[in-house]
Amino acid sequence: MFFLPPIASVILFLFLWREDLLTQPYVVGGCILVGVVGQVLAPVYSAGWFAAALLNVGVALYLAIRLKLS
Repeated sequence: MFFLPPIASVILFLFLWREDLLTQPYVVGGCILVGVVGQVLAPVYSAGWFAAALLNVGVALYLAIRLKLS
């Protein structure tokens, strides 16, 4: 359950990147990378872990909205 947001953001990123629907794929990919690495390396339920989880949720929401609008 803890890894659902990073998995969702990575899958949506790969799908949108393959369809060439991202305007700045390197920025979005960097945000995903920071979120996944932060969530894996930070101790569970620490402030860094929550920040990384929120970053992953935010990116996943952005990508889902981007997919819906295209």
